[in-house]
Amino acid sequence: PGDPVSGMLRDEAASLRETMTAVRDWTFATRPWPSPEGEAVSAVLRREIGRFADRTGMAVAIDGAEGFDDLPDLPRTALLRIAQEALTNAAKHGRCASGARLSLERTERE
Repeated sequence: PGDPVSGMLRDEAASLRETMTAVRDWTFATRPWPSPEGEAVSAVLRREIGRFADRTGMAVAIDGAEGFDDLPDLPRTALLRIAQEALTNAAKHGRCASGARLSLERTERE
């Protein structure tokens, strides 16, 4: 058989990669998306969706984001967190999915 030390090191390296992926996923899901003052909501969404797609391999289409660019701080933060949670859930529960669509619609009630 192979060298036991080499086998143990391979196992440890694989375990470390799995742990790093889990931490990266947890960080994505729990850290609010950066949203610098003055940056349009649609720009934040597109940037973070791109990062999400790179990390998960899941293509994400987005509709209607520009309709939210004028939101004040509190609803803006809420919208971004909701979108973040929706994508996290898509990745977690849609393991076989190759893509997702995030559709945003603004009504008169806001």
